[in-house]
Amino acid sequence: ARVERLFDALGLYEEDTVYLGKNSWDYLVELGNQEDVERLNPNIEILKRIDIRGIMITARGDRDSPYHFVSRYFAPKVGIPENPVTGSSHCGLAPYWTRKLFPDTTCHPQMSPWLTGLQCSEEEGVDVKIGSKVKIAGQAVTVFNAT
Repeated sequence: ARVERLFDALGLYEEDTVYLGKNSWDYLVELGNQEDVERLNPNIEILKRIDIRGIMITARGDRDSPYHFVSRYFAPKVGIPENPVTGSSHCGLAPYWTRKLFPDTTCHPQMSPWLTGLQCSEEEGVDVKIGSKVKIAGQAVTVFNAT
């Protein structure tokens, strides 16, 4: 029932997905192309009722894209309708795509309405070693400080 609710919340059918998996915290849903990820408009109220921290939506980058894959991350169950840049999701996505594409995948942004994401270059990006840690580097901006 949880999977059916997930597809309903995402406005998808099972046949729209390339892959559906789950780790300890999140679902991972691979769609057919980058445009499918960009135009996804999930029902956040239904997602809130799914008993899981978050949902990673991903697809291989388009041929003319500089990115190997793109993603979006939704976690309304924990109070985050959509997170524009999510390091924890990339700790799952980087090994997933590295295994699928090739061993040196380093270039993959997270899509969001704010057009922000993890960018990459030779010096910055995501360093993946299967069976080890995922190292993420890049520019950051402090949004607020709490005391």
